[in-house]
Amino acid sequence: TSKALELYHRAADMGSAGSAEATAGLGRVYMLGECGLSIDDKERGCVYVESAAKMGSINARDILGYINLKKGNDELAIRHFKLSAAAGHELSMKALWKCFYKGKLAKSDLERTLRSHQESCDGMNSEERKRFVLWKKAKDNDNVLLRKILGMYYNGKINAKELNAQLKAHGIMTN
Repeated sequence: TSKALELYHRAADMGSAGSAEATAGLGRVYMLGECGLSIDDKERGCVYVESAAKMGSINARDILGYINLKKGNDELAIRHFKLSAAAGHELSMKALWKCFYKGKLAKSDLERTLRSHQESCDGMNSEERKRFVLWKKAKDNDNVLLRKILGMYYNGKINAKELNAQLKAHGIMTN
């Protein structure tokens, strides 16, 4: 719909960290003719995706990888896939495996990217990250008790099991 397209444009123009991903999404919308667009506009979509990649969007890097792969520019496609895979993008990592099996990517490059990919994924799932996410929710929440409990967890004063017990005891979490 035109409202969805308008919201994509507004999000892309916000200038925040999320605007890179919104810009990548906007590029995808134009390339695929989504959100009520009657025809696809690949050229306009590519401009948005390239802009998003320059702003740091790993999704845009993945899209550019597929665009260049389709154009037969394997070297550039692999470069885009390596950047996004190293940042934890699963589909880019799978694309690199396919490139490796087709003989387009050296084993050493695949191994190096796979190590970076794993480190990125491990960082996204760390206990420290979980603590931060919970603390951020508590900080933004008006519930003083919830902030206190999650603050104790984030600061390492209680572990995950104790956190769950506290949340259940105060009726904040039921399962």
